[in-house]
Amino acid sequence: MAPTLFVSPVGTSLLTNAAPLELSRVLRETANLKEGEIDSASRQLILLRANEIEEKIRTSDVKGICRLSAELNGIYSYHEVKPLDRKDIHFLIASDTFQGALTADIVRRHLEEKSASVTILQQSNLSTRDHNTFSSAIKELLKSLAEIVPEYSEQGYKVVFNLVGGFKSVQGYLNTVGMLYADEIIYIFEAESSALIRIPRLPLQVDNKVMKENASLFARLALGEYIATAEEVSQIPEAFLDNDGTGAATLSAWGLLLWTQQKKEILGKGPLLQLPGLRYERSFLHDFESWSNVAEKVTLQETLVKVSRLWSEGGLAKLRQDGGLQYKTQNNRGNIGEFRVTQALRVTCLPAGSNLFLRRFGGHEIYESP
Repeated sequence: MAPTLFVSPVGTSLLTNAAPLELSRVLRETANLKEGEIDSASRQLILLRANEIEEKIRTSDVKGICRLSAELNGIYSYHEVKPLDRKDIHFLIASDTFQGALTADIVRRHLEEKSASVTILQQSNLSTRDHNTFSSAIKELLKSLAEIVPEYSEQGYKVVFNLVGGFKSVQGYLNTVGMLYADEIIYIFEAESSALIRIPRLPLQVDNKVMKENASLFARLALGEYIATAEEVSQIPEAFLDNDGTGAATLSAWGLLLWTQQKKEILGKGPLLQLPGLRYERSFLHDFESWSNVAEKVTLQETLVKVSRLWSEGGLAKLRQDGGLQYKTQNNRGNIGEFRVTQALRVTCLPAGSNLFLRRFGGHEIYESP
């Protein structure tokens, strides 16, 4: 039986359920605050509550644990269907609030005591006190999941989105992500006697025609540092975009999610993107077209998006300032330069006027020709 990757959002119900009135007030007032934003008296009350709950979990049987933690309830209920496998992996999605970090740590420590492998995906600003900040945090989270989860699927893991716990504001997004990436989504209604609800993956097919036709625009927007004009996005469906009210737009959470899902097909198997300031020499086109590793072609194209932006903003000076690209001029080869794509892959190039001419892509073999 294949091992399972569990993706579980973690809320704060561990602390808030059945809390005394005064403590409940403190928890409610500090729900969206980070540790440094909470006064010492309130922080001490919350820590005492967390220690109390963790001790209850440590000394309870499985039924008691499931009553205390919605997240663990989903995991244990699923294991009644599929026995625990030591190869199972858990990703816990948590906010970076004080309460969010505490509850995720309680769940993590319990799972690790059972010899499970656990990683906490702590997303900055995943709180609802500010809509714009929350929206930006959701975009980052969805992008991370869209990059992480498929890797485990390719390794043979069964992917289960455990949506029994967590915040409702996050669950709605994860439900949609699960429809795209999970083999199953699981729920349990709040009643104690409720059974586990298992929803299998739906055979969804995403029409990526719009993304293919506007690949350069989507790739630039996905980088997160480009805002498109109203004219540029005039043919893009509204669901893909966050509009600022004047027509200028960035990718919405759904637009970013779907692009991240489809970019392997579009960037890895499609033609080179046409990007401002970049020109492709015949040798570079040949290197790209003959390259067999799809993932590396995707990385190259995303690197070119970054290079195009930096070149357009400030030419070679901007390229040299970027630590990831590590741009340098090659010794004894005139103005020919190179920049980094991965640890092993480079691009050679020649700046000329307002354009950067890309010459070769690959490993050490690219230095054998001028």
